[in-house]
Amino acid sequence: MTYSRHLTNTIKHHLATRKEAIVLTGPRQVGKTYLLNQLFPQAIYFTMDDQQMRSLFDSYSLVAYRQIMPDQGIIILDEVQNLSDPGRAGKLIYDNFPNIHLIITGSAGLTIKNKHTESMAGRATSLELLPLTLSELLAQLEAPGETLNWRIWDHLTGGRNVPTVPIHTYDPAQMWERVLLYGLYPALINHADPRQYLLDLIERTIFRDLLDLSLISDKKIALNLLTLLAHQIGGLVSYEELATRLQIDARTVKHYLNVFEESYLIYRLYPYSLRQRNELTKRPKIYFYDTGIRNALIQSFSSLTLRDDVDQLFKNFVVMEAVKAQNYHAPQAKLNYWRTKAGSEIDLVIQLENELIGVECKWHQGRLNTAFKVRYPQAIVKTVTRDNLI
Repeated sequence: MTYSRHLTNTIKHHLATRKEAIVLTGPRQVGKTYLLNQLFPQAIYFTMDDQQMRSLFDSYSLVAYRQIMPDQGIIILDEVQNLSDPGRAGKLIYDNFPNIHLIITGSAGLTIKNKHTESMAGRATSLELLPLTLSELLAQLEAPGETLNWRIWDHLTGGRNVPTVPIHTYDPAQMWERVLLYGLYPALINHADPRQYLLDLIERTIFRDLLDLSLISDKKIALNLLTLLAHQIGGLVSYEELATRLQIDARTVKHYLNVFEESYLIYRLYPYSLRQRNELTKRPKIYFYDTGIRNALIQSFSSLTLRDDVDQLFKNFVVMEAVKAQNYHAPQAKLNYWRTKAGSEIDLVIQLENELIGVECKWHQGRLNTAFKVRYPQAIVKTVTRDNLI
């Protein structure tokens, strides 16, 4: 099976044409190391999960580095968030080993830690690998006729490559069950027990990283906060309300939310507004990078036919497909939601160079809200449903 990811050609092209290092970040277990192994089987790997290797690189000694570094080739420093100063290590290698192509990978907390460390500005290009898109999942499953594409993004933005009636090489109902309940982590493609995998991922990997890196100080508070957020995906967030419910201060809530976002657990979608008086301008909505992680947090994997949160799960899926498309394919796009103080709302607003697009996400077909179109006549407004999206 070929491991097809949207980022594959970007990484290959960068190494073929540019000298700068690559800093590849993303959640744990989304396939960063697997992808690099496939692309560069001859590369030399140094994993910072290994204590002895971590101690050597944490010495920041050029003498020690020279003892293990080759004269040329591709070097991969894996999981560098475990170093005390990953930026310093990368800078030392980049500046002193000119014939080496350097790739740095990191998961939870890398961005946070680098804010306080020696910068690699001008020496590195940052890329993010996120959980699979639906297109990537279908490519891994080798669905007949399915290749990597941006069909969902084209559908959201009005592209011309979308068939009027979707042509399925798979059962849409089964696919929705799979994607919305268990999410899009690559390991789940052939996993015998997806529920246990997700529960273990939260307990043994995500929280272990956050605690080991001292990014959170109280696991119970962090877990309770994440669980509250999981129960209200797509809802407006009030830092003060969350603080009151958890009996902590709002500053702690904001800090933990920053950690969760930098660690690719949650995504904050902010409102679109031209500062008109009756529009929301500040309060974000919270979505999860992966619906499987969200469902594991509340330990709910009931069938979609038995759930009362299927609309929220569907919205989460659509928003994250847009986030992934923005990351890999359309970095110029801006993503927001729109809501008036009276409650009129559009789930997703996409700003392109010359277009404004409002997208309503409905599990079942429903009436289109016209308020956004009235307010912004130049906008394209559409509804996406389970029946017309995949």
